Amino acid sequence: MVGAGTMGNGIAHVFAQAGWDTALVDVAPDALSRALKTIQANIERLIKKGAGSKEQGAETLGRIRTSTSLDAVKDAEFVVEAASENSKIKLALFRELDRTAPPGAILLPIPPPSRSPRSRRRPSGRRR
Repeated sequence: MVGAGTMGNGIAHVFAQAGWDTALVDVAPDALSRALKTIQANIERLIKKGAGSKEQGAETLGRIRTSTSLDAVKDAEFVVEAASENSKIKLALFRELDRTAPPGAILLPIPPPSRSPRSRRRPSGRRR
């Protein structure tokens, strides 16, 4: 998971809870620290609601490793990116991920890059 903001830490939490070893990557160490605290608080809330045990929470946290380097995705099967909505930054980041991640890895931007407003269609199929 590239990007440790609100969306990124939530996605990392879900992957780890589902049993995946999860790398959480962000350029800012303080963002990684806040993300782990948020995930811990969310796990504690789930335990209080009876939706998990302390052991399951510890296992989930144990599956998450943090890094400030994209080298953390070198063995990833699946890479989700939620680091930036800036298309230039996103493109540069994906160029680097394409070089760093294994050839068969799936790279997924969240949110996906938008198309030009002219090419967007409403659910009805009509142009905006």
